[in-house]
Amino acid sequence: MVARLILGWSLLCVSLCSVAKVDTIKIQSNTAKFEQQSGQASYEGDVILFDTEHQLHADHLIIHKNKQGKLTKVVATGNPAIFTGKVPDEEQMVQAQANEITLYPQQSLLKLNEDAKIRYNNDTFVGPLLEYRYKDNVIIANSANRQRPQITLETPKIKNDS
Repeated sequence: MVARLILGWSLLCVSLCSVAKVDTIKIQSNTAKFEQQSGQASYEGDVILFDTEHQLHADHLIIHKNKQGKLTKVVATGNPAIFTGKVPDEEQMVQAQANEITLYPQQSLLKLNEDAKIRYNNDTFVGPLLEYRYKDNVIIANSANRQRPQITLETPKIKNDS
């Protein structure tokens, strides 16, 4: 059983590392479970997933892999779940939080559901449903259940020399 668990964790790390293009991804939690046959790993309690450029904090985390061992989806839930990461090819950081954050690495997509908020470049996006396409640096805000998104854009202050 322990050997299976260690093998499962090793395969999981290799899958995550290849998607994120980093050397190591670490996951800490109070409890963890890996199901070899389904390729699903679940983590409970004070979950922290981190690598050199990203952190994800959640109460519960589920990682899905396909039969080829590729990472297909990561679902983090919390009150809130919080993602912090470096924007590709920039020094800027993006911070995202929601009750549910779903990462689709093959589509370079982060979906935020319920009480979603993204802070990027001093701009703030708040709404029930947000998407961050991190490969292209695109944020999409959608309404749901009669709630509309709210976007606050930071504009540079113009000095008046007169």
